[in-house]
Amino acid sequence: MKKLVLMVCVVWAAYACTNIENSSSTVRQKVSAAVGEDGGDIDAGDVDSEEVDTQEVDGGDIDTGEVDSEEVDTEEVDGGDIDTGEDSDTVIENPYFWYLRCNATSWNLDAGSQLVDTDDPAVKALVFEVTYPWMVSNGDSCNVMRTEQAGDWAAGLTVFNALTSPVIVPGGGTLAVGFGQFAVRYPEIGTYVFLLNTSDNTFTFVGLEDDGPTCEDGLLNGDETDVDCGGPECDACADGLSCVVNSDCASDHCADGVCETPVSECNAGIAIDLGGAGQMTVVSSDACVKVEAGYPGWWGASRTMNLINTAGSGYPIPFTFENSCGGGAGSGTFTHTWDAKALASINAECATVIDLQGDGSAAITLQYFGF
Repeated sequence: MKKLVLMVCVVWAAYACTNIENSSSTVRQKVSAAVGEDGGDIDAGDVDSEEVDTQEVDGGDIDTGEVDSEEVDTEEVDGGDIDTGEDSDTVIENPYFWYLRCNATSWNLDAGSQLVDTDDPAVKALVFEVTYPWMVSNGDSCNVMRTEQAGDWAAGLTVFNALTSPVIVPGGGTLAVGFGQFAVRYPEIGTYVFLLNTSDNTFTFVGLEDDGPTCEDGLLNGDETDVDCGGPECDACADGLSCVVNSDCASDHCADGVCETPVSECNAGIAIDLGGAGQMTVVSSDACVKVEAGYPGWWGASRTMNLINTAGSGYPIPFTFENSCGGGAGSGTFTHTWDAKALASINAECATVIDLQGDGSAAITLQYFGF
């Protein structure tokens, strides 16, 4: 009698594991096939090949349904080895299971709503069908749930809502912990992919007619260096965002992987002093110069400086200037000899630093006056 009960339990376990595996395989294949064959493919992952342990019960082999090629501990019962599933060395990198619960998916924690892995460990995906016209005309309602055990409502359940609603497809947003539902507006009946970046809880809905990641989907994907910027396709990133090369940045300056506006190496500590007012000084067209030691005492706290190049070549020669204590700063370009430029809001109490930005192939002669 004990052997008969044992056989029924083992057969039931094998049947259940096989059904779970087939369901997972079907969803993964849909994600892999849905996105296409370009560089933005979503790799839903291959179903792990099984090393199946067997036991002999009354002369017959029973499939115990072991997956993930794990070597598990066994114990002997009535002369047959039963897979106990014990493996203290198994490491689970991501213990969470994620679900998109909508009318178009499933309101249960099952294969219809469960997100699957992609080739990016942080990104989960779900392919689903919008089949009813009212889901397009009236919109859908969704929320996202996370559990610590597959299909278990009680195991560390966390509910997420979107910070903004409705979500217009194609498009996305950011999840935050909280009950309730967010609206989703689909453009038409069809097949869609939901992508969730679990590292920052950003998400996007993409229709299959779309070309995968875009520069407006609110996710860091494709060739972007930061969210929706950088790379060969998107706009350049603002200061403070991630980059790889200078062209990823609006400032055209990528330093240690971060976009920033370059700080000029021209400063009062290294600049060539132009001396007193009216004095002529010959410098390179890419020199760093300043007016400091020769300031007339009567200039006071606010003066306009007239900077003149009395001789030179290699035009045009752009320049920038800054007077830190007076607040004066700006730029200009010498386009010819005897080209006078007015530098406003100059304070005689600190240096005015002038950064010449020519190509350095020629020399120019500078002098200044105040008025």
